[in-house]
Amino acid sequence: MPRPPLPVRRATAVALALALLAVTLSACLTRSTGPREWTLEATRTDGSKYTVVVRDTSGRIEDAAIDPVGVRPPASVENPPGRDTVVDVPWTGGSCDTRTDITIAAAGPGLTVTIATAVAPGPCDLVGVPHVVRLTGNQAIPAATVAVTMQQAR
Repeated sequence: MPRPPLPVRRATAVALALALLAVTLSACLTRSTGPREWTLEATRTDGSKYTVVVRDTSGRIEDAAIDPVGVRPPASVENPPGRDTVVDVPWTGGSCDTRTDITIAAAGPGLTVTIATAVAPGPCDLVGVPHVVRLTGNQAIPAATVAVTMQQAR
């Protein structure tokens, strides 16, 4: 059987290379949709830091940030202008917080965000410290579909 002409072999090689490139790129661009966790820090009124753990069990969150530079805690849950995949969730911590756990779960088309704070034992100045967790999703997160609950950490 004669070999195909050189242009046919070259076209076949190019097609195979492009197919391999497409498969490789699609694997690199695949978004994580499973549970994720971030260990971050928040700042107390005295400038010291404490741990904030953000856990997403919804599979909808790609990134989380605590008190991002230039972002003021909003009065309620909100989407920054023009950014429907980003939602800012405010909470008020305390000057004696030692840890905050933020858990995100699916709730139908929306999310539930549970914020649990742990406080140092003993006397403490009763000072509220405003914070915001900025959540970036892999799809739109309308602020109206996000329910927030606060609780004491166990």
